[in-house]
Amino acid sequence: MTEEKIMNQLRELLDSGDKWARLETDVPGLHIVRMPRLKNRPARLSVEVNPSIPSVGKPQKKSLFITTEEQFIEYNRVFSSETIKNVISYIEKINNEDNIEGDRRNIVGKLGED
Repeated sequence: MTEEKIMNQLRELLDSGDKWARLETDVPGLHIVRMPRLKNRPARLSVEVNPSIPSVGKPQKKSLFITTEEQFIEYNRVFSSETIKNVISYIEKINNEDNIEGDRRNIVGKLGED
């Protein structure tokens, strides 16, 4: 598909699409979404990232919405870091423990600091 056709399809979605209407892409879990107008912000398009997780078999209830290239670059930087991979591994181990004691929602410090 040419850039012009893609741009026309996106303009049509923005101009006449329903609230939260989605366009699929060729990448599973990646959609273009029309976000509705808010009080001081016009309707706009966003990239929605919500891949299916093989162990769950379906998309999650919450998605990541990206509306600017700057956001994408920053999310990409974070998701590409070795730290996030390691932290997620640790979180999986903790979450899979049979005994989770107490309320761990309160921030008690910065990870990796004594």
